[in-house]
Amino acid sequence: MTIRDDHKLTDKVVAVLGAVPRTDGHPFGRPFLSAYQLACALERSYRIGALLGKELGGVGTGTPNSVAEYVAGALARRIRNDSHFPVEGAFLADQDVAELRFRTPDGEHMVSSDTGTSPLSLFRRHEEVSATTSP
Repeated sequence: MTIRDDHKLTDKVVAVLGAVPRTDGHPFGRPFLSAYQLACALERSYRIGALLGKELGGVGTGTPNSVAEYVAGALARRIRNDSHFPVEGAFLADQDVAELRFRTPDGEHMVSSDTGTSPLSLFRRHEEVSATTSP
């Protein structure tokens, strides 16, 4: 068993991503969450940090494998290896991004430690996006 299996991480991630409100009528479908937003939502709903024995992440934590990093890595592997996995991923280019700051469940601010080092991982619940016709 893996940490992911032991704590039903996939089910928790799919539930959190499924709760992200859709923008009615928009052709892009459901919005993406960054790995940090996903980590915060998982912490809020499931106290995932304690379950995994990890810090949420961000600059200054001194934690090389945070919840945000662990979840992003686990999801990337599943997305790559399972074409029917219910989560899809994307990247936000870090070009011209100076800082990304997130509000943690306890109201503190967390700054992405990945900014400026690599594209930032984004995730959403996979769903079919209906085709639209042009006028």
